[in-house]
Amino acid sequence: MISPENEYIYNIILSIFLGFILVYIINMLYTSPRIIPIYVENYKNENIHTYDN
Repeated sequence: MISPENEYIYNIILSIFLGFILVYIINMLYTSPRIIPIYVENYKNENIHTYDN
């Protein structure tokens, strides 16, 4: 069991670890060409087609 004296150290380590995971996930979302840009391109193309009609 974690002693209360050392609990803040484990909290800091866990926070840094989860922060790196969060940064990695956000970076993966913006660098992979599958998630956000395809949705934006499809949305723009749909708007272009509706304005052409």
